[in-house]
Amino acid sequence: ETAQRLPATPDGYVVRADSGFFGDRFLSAIEAAGGGYLVKVKLKNLQGLLRRQSWQAIPGEPGTHYCEFDYQCAGWEHPRRFVGVRLLEQTRSEGLLFPEKVYRYFCYCTTLQEAPLQLHRLYRDRGECENWIQAVKTQMGAGTTLVDEFWANALLWQLGVLAYNLRLWLRLLTDTEAWRAEPATFREWFIRCAGKLVFHAR
Repeated sequence: ETAQRLPATPDGYVVRADSGFFGDRFLSAIEAAGGGYLVKVKLKNLQGLLRRQSWQAIPGEPGTHYCEFDYQCAGWEHPRRFVGVRLLEQTRSEGLLFPEKVYRYFCYCTTLQEAPLQLHRLYRDRGECENWIQAVKTQMGAGTTLVDEFWANALLWQLGVLAYNLRLWLRLLTDTEAWRAEPATFREWFIRCAGKLVFHAR
């Protein structure tokens, strides 16, 4: 969980934080201090809430839509501004009477007035090291305790880091699309798919 104070604006400072900080107490403290914020939303009913909104297409950004709405969570004294962005991931048609579009949703609670897509990019423009830590910890297994022995877990953690570095080397040998891919996506493309092809080809 990370929170970062962005460079001050003419209206004061702005705090950018991930969903672990989404809550009335944190937001109210920033508001009381006269600051602004851009915080990723974490709600149990977030998917349903976003699907009920009126989405608008973003010119020049195919498959990208946005919505803006005010919402008052339980326990809040007043509603706050929410901004949603959805990206089209795929269109399913096999076995369906009508094609079904699958979106990836993002939602932020903010006091900023910039365009939704600009806010989405501002939130994603975090330190690159955070992405490295997240990838090694959650996608390469380095953050998982697998056995009861300390040194065995230490070795497994080092193997996870080694696997991450090997993956970086393989990405450098491929195209720019692979370079941008996360570990799970890269593993699907270059290891699982290749393994299936070899297996079926005997």
